[in-house]
Amino acid sequence: MAQPPFTPPSWSSVIDNIKGPEQFLAWIAANSKQLNRLTKQFVAGTVINGGRAVYLHSDNKIYPFDINNEWCFDRFVGIAETSTNAGDVCVVVTYGVSHVVGSGWVAGVPYYVNSSGYLASSPPEIGLVLQVGIGIDGERILIEPHQRFELI
Repeated sequence: MAQPPFTPPSWSSVIDNIKGPEQFLAWIAANSKQLNRLTKQFVAGTVINGGRAVYLHSDNKIYPFDINNEWCFDRFVGIAETSTNAGDVCVVVTYGVSHVVGSGWVAGVPYYVNSSGYLASSPPEIGLVLQVGIGIDGERILIEPHQRFELI
């Protein structure tokens, strides 16, 4: 008899059994290969570096997210996992665990898009505030892009 495909536990069952942020991060780190992860490929409209927040422009190409441009506000799509040149395909993590070697993420720390389009542990002082994830360890971050935007 064939085994049914692996189905990760629901978030509610995980949350019910985890007590505190340390246990949550430990669970994420231990199960990150099994977690649902959404990626999508987009054509880059300019050079895109891995680890940079990107948005989808009206020309159906991605560009670095700009916190000082209100036009980007609702067009955020995720974090570029690969670097690419203009006109080439770029893999973007829209939800789930992203692995970017040498990123230096800190476990349990929330990350925000900064003025250069990269992620930082402190929210920007001007422009849009977009929290996109939380660090798991030095090279992995849990991307949850549907966090709150605020104009400051």
